[in-house]
Amino acid sequence: MSRSINIYEAIKQNQLEKIKEYIETLENPLLSNVLKFALQQNPQKDIISLLTKKGVKKEKQESFETNLLHIACEKSADIEIIQILINLKYDPNGESVYTKQTPLHVACKNKNSLSVIQLLVQQGAQIDKVDIKGYIPVFYALENLDLDVIKFLLQNLDCLPQNKPNHMNILHFALSEHPAHIDLIEYILSFHVNPNDQDLNLKTPLHYACANACEASVLNLLIEKSEIAENNFLKNNENLQKNENFQEHERQVKIVNVFDINKQTPLHELCINKCTEDRLSVLLKAGADPNIQNPKKETAFHLVLQHNPSLDVVKMFIGSGASLEIQDLDGKTPLYEAIEHNAKDEVVYELISKTKNFKIAEKRTNTSLLHLAIQKSREPELIKMLIEKGVVIDSEDSMKKAPLHYCIEHKKREEVVEILLATKTEKLNSADLQDNKTILHLLCEFSTNAELIKTLISKGADPLASDNAGQTPLHLACINNPSAQVINVLLQSGADPKTKNRRRQLPLHLALEANAGFHVLEILLKSEKFSGSKEIHSFDSKRQTLFEIVLRRKYPLPIIKLFIDNGVMSEKIIGRGGQTYLHFACFPPIDPEIIALLLKKGADPDAKNNMGKTPLILAFMNKANKEVLHLLVTENNFDTPTNTGKTPLFFASANNNIEMMKYLISKGAQIHAHDKKGRSVFHYAIKKGAKVDVIQLLLENKADPNEIVNNMTALEYCFVGKESPVQVVELLLKICRFDSSIHNPLKKAFILALEKNASFFNLCALTEAGIDLATFKNNYYDFNHYIFSNNFDQFRLALSFDFNIKIGQYTTLSRLYQEVMQDFYSIMDDFERVLESGELSDFNAVCSDGSIPVHKLILKNRICFPDEKITFEKVLDILHSGLCDFQMNEVRPFLRFIYSGYIDHKDDQYEEKIMKIGSLFNLQHDWFVKKKGRHGLLKDMERLWNDDESKDFVVVVEDERIRLHKVILLIRSELFRGLFLSVDDPSNQVNEYSGKSIQTIKQLFKFFYLDELDPVLPMVVVSEIEEALDFYQGNEKTLTWKILYNEKCD
Repeated sequence: MSRSINIYEAIKQNQLEKIKEYIETLENPLLSNVLKFALQQNPQKDIISLLTKKGVKKEKQESFETNLLHIACEKSADIEIIQILINLKYDPNGESVYTKQTPLHVACKNKNSLSVIQLLVQQGAQIDKVDIKGYIPVFYALENLDLDVIKFLLQNLDCLPQNKPNHMNILHFALSEHPAHIDLIEYILSFHVNPNDQDLNLKTPLHYACANACEASVLNLLIEKSEIAENNFLKNNENLQKNENFQEHERQVKIVNVFDINKQTPLHELCINKCTEDRLSVLLKAGADPNIQNPKKETAFHLVLQHNPSLDVVKMFIGSGASLEIQDLDGKTPLYEAIEHNAKDEVVYELISKTKNFKIAEKRTNTSLLHLAIQKSREPELIKMLIEKGVVIDSEDSMKKAPLHYCIEHKKREEVVEILLATKTEKLNSADLQDNKTILHLLCEFSTNAELIKTLISKGADPLASDNAGQTPLHLACINNPSAQVINVLLQSGADPKTKNRRRQLPLHLALEANAGFHVLEILLKSEKFSGSKEIHSFDSKRQTLFEIVLRRKYPLPIIKLFIDNGVMSEKIIGRGGQTYLHFACFPPIDPEIIALLLKKGADPDAKNNMGKTPLILAFMNKANKEVLHLLVTENNFDTPTNTGKTPLFFASANNNIEMMKYLISKGAQIHAHDKKGRSVFHYAIKKGAKVDVIQLLLENKADPNEIVNNMTALEYCFVGKESPVQVVELLLKICRFDSSIHNPLKKAFILALEKNASFFNLCALTEAGIDLATFKNNYYDFNHYIFSNNFDQFRLALSFDFNIKIGQYTTLSRLYQEVMQDFYSIMDDFERVLESGELSDFNAVCSDGSIPVHKLILKNRICFPDEKITFEKVLDILHSGLCDFQMNEVRPFLRFIYSGYIDHKDDQYEEKIMKIGSLFNLQHDWFVKKKGRHGLLKDMERLWNDDESKDFVVVVEDERIRLHKVILLIRSELFRGLFLSVDDPSNQVNEYSGKSIQTIKQLFKFFYLDELDPVLPMVVVSEIEEALDFYQGNEKTLTWKILYNEKCD
């Protein structure tokens, strides 16, 4: 067996001496297999000869798809090898099992030499043998344009063959695959092949020659050798000969005008492919009719103009009598085709000069030549020429759009508008069917050319016309890049700034939403028709006033003064949610100058909205600075509760605002106040994760740490909302009394901590306070349940207390470690925590009753897709002003879903709530399906992991640079939060964190993004990752890396 293997290697390497050595021990049929292998490689005469001299016997044909002679011909073997195989009695007429091809078929197909073909024929190969496709060997030679082989085979054929399935003769074949050479065609025609024969598709050889762009000499030869198709005509129409009215000239069907099955002549075929002057000249001189129409009523002239022909070709068509007035089924003339398919200007000018009818239009859309020329952005000179020739300037397409509509919609071509306006036009106020917009609407929407708009109005355009949305040209001028000059022209021409659209918006509403400048707003406010009117207080359909938009969009102080000076504060306006202008000013970011100005102008700091919140409370909720808070505090509102019973002190403590807490307490704020859920300020602060300084201040002011609220102690509240810092937990463990006979708060707090994925430090603090882990072994709160349904911190905790974990199927600690990390370290919880805490936020989602901090990178990655038309600017616009009709408790489910893909299965309306907000972003249900759950979140994180463009810093490890998103690591790892906080000099900071490999660091980063490690890792890497994750507990261990901030990656 080893020798048989070695001989194959020797054949591959053409080692003749080794082959001689090996074949001594080989017998048939193994030797036959070796011979076949040698032929399948690059066949060498010496090797084949050696194998056959050994006495190899021919195998049975039936056991192979092809015999060895087929293989030799397929590999284009030398004639000596073919001769050897023939001497071994291989049949030159043997057929392959599936294709029914003989070695002669295979030789012609694979371009074997003429000598091989001749040898096969001499040895009895049948040259008229048909394979499964109906091909004889010469057909394959014709496909390869092998002239010598073709001549030899044709000379030895008794009669010229025809491919029966397709009725193709040899001439068809020669012309069907490639542009055939004239020498080959001359030779085939010398056998008296009929050039007028038609195949199954009724194509003549001339059809194929034109379709494959054969040279003009070939076309000329075919036509010269073609007699009039009288024989075929009379053969198929014998009854006509008996008809007395039958004229002789009716027999004169020229080959250049013969139809194929698709009613196309050779001239049609030429025009579809490569119509050059010399080829076209041959057909036209032979009598080709350029006005014959195919089933679509297209002439050859129509077709050639669809393929950008040269001017000379066009002139030849016109000179041969091609009609410029024939219309196809769609009503298109040759001129229409030329403009539609972007023919050269010189070609179009030539056609215009010869065309008589310019009033045609495409039947389906009723698009005229002028519409089309404008749509295709043709030169103004061409537009002028069409107008001079009599194109109807006021014609309308099927959507009632005039050419002027097209000028503005397509490329905003103002120079063409001027040309059209210089011509008498009567339908300046015609509106399209789609949006009911006039030309003036479109010009104001897309252009800032004030002079052009002025000219259009002077010609009779109506500045008061309304479209389907109820918008006048003035509205549209205020939407896109508002121009003071354009707005001045419209107002001077009679436009009414008090007109409202169907959303009850004034032009000023739209200008504000478009972030118009001071000058534009001043013109609109001080216009004659608007100044002094009560419309300055009007509401739109979202119940927004003009000044509310100004305050929400945080316009600068000069614009706010402009509105105040124009009477915006003259009436007490209550907006959405019962909010005053001062409430709106307290949405972030909060400017103390604006607050001071509004208070000076009479704004009421004690006013409450529908939820009972004063501007002061909103300022606390939005983390205003102390200057704003001091401005808003009055003797009447420092202790005023909301509808839920929370006073300003509640919000100050939740925000860790020690200074304001002291100020409010000094003014007499009630520290023992309770909200409607029975929570005191102390309990509420703990639930919101307040710092230990806040808790100590409340305790100093006689807060009761032992008060039971809703059957829960203060310690339990540490794990109900935002998890309390470990310092607060340790403080409460020291000062609180726990009456285990009535209530076991320590045990209950520990269970809550496990359920809420509490930090390792808090779990340790609770266990050190006296939790007996053994009590969890056999009861309902089995610790194993929490270990394998929550996070890895708990797994470490169990190990640190030598807890008896049931490892079960896990055979090694490494395997257990990896599976716990992959399955239960919840990326969803990390992102949800970031949303709840507001940390790392870039801006706020503004709701009717407050705002929610959100992060730009997370929103952009989770909402915007490359294949969707949702721009990030649109997302920001909706977050700033589109959520004003919604309360925070309506928006939170949507944002929670954006951050973590969380689905609340207990709430039947959860999905509906998400899609209600999502519809503002044009998000459909398939988006919801893609994004939901841990799988959807990880998909997006994987895209971020592979995305270099948005990465904002680089980690250098072992001189290798790893690009990362700072925010992802801050969200996912306390380790990085600690490192970043410790950096004093970002450009030079180096944290020595030694001994860890680059593989470990990459795996660590991959885990932070994708919540998984590679399936198989060395134990040392697992150990190093665990050490890295433990780093934030202390700085004993170190890794080598350097953090480079804000590096612009190439």
